[in-house]
Amino acid sequence: MTGTAASGSILSQVPQNFLRLGIIPRFEIDVIGPNYEATREYASGHADTVTNGVADSGLGFKWELPPTGKWTVAFDGLYTGPNGSPFLTAGNATLTGNFDASYSLSPATSIATTVAVSSTGGYAGRVHGQYGTTTPSVVMTTQIPHYYQFYAEYVLVSKIALNRGGRAFTDVGIQKLLGARTEVDIEYGHAFTGNPALGFDYVGAGIVVQLR
Repeated sequence: MTGTAASGSILSQVPQNFLRLGIIPRFEIDVIGPNYEATREYASGHADTVTNGVADSGLGFKWELPPTGKWTVAFDGLYTGPNGSPFLTAGNATLTGNFDASYSLSPATSIATTVAVSSTGGYAGRVHGQYGTTTPSVVMTTQIPHYYQFYAEYVLVSKIALNRGGRAFTDVGIQKLLGARTEVDIEYGHAFTGNPALGFDYVGAGIVVQLR
């Protein structure tokens, strides 16, 4: 949900397919499936407007370096083409490069960061343009062995749209293993912004299944 009680929008999403294929040790190819979304825009005195479609999909990769002491470092890249629905597509290819690093504080607790740099695009009214974003994040994770994993994350996005500035948000979540190959999670997120129109709150859930 974004905006205020009088004017804003509610976004609903079907969980996105993100397929990870291990090719060789510490290297994978990723398939980013279409993400179905429905948006309901509302404003006092006006009828609601509902739109739905799919976001851009594409391919990616991840390369993890051999662990060094308590450190784990990885690099990954993602590419999506302008193949989504007209109101959801970036309008051009989006390229993202990520640097990932994790440090073990104890056998059960770690702190990690991801710094993402993207070239993307978007629309401001009928005008389309390309722009770049930098997205640093930091996350703390702790486990109760064989039961649950808890995490809390802070994310800063330098630019959220062609005609919009930056925004920060946090999310917290719980992950639970169901057997040896299945994980489920639920999370809550909240944006920090001085502009109510750019604020949001969300609740999400997901599932991960290891095929082999």
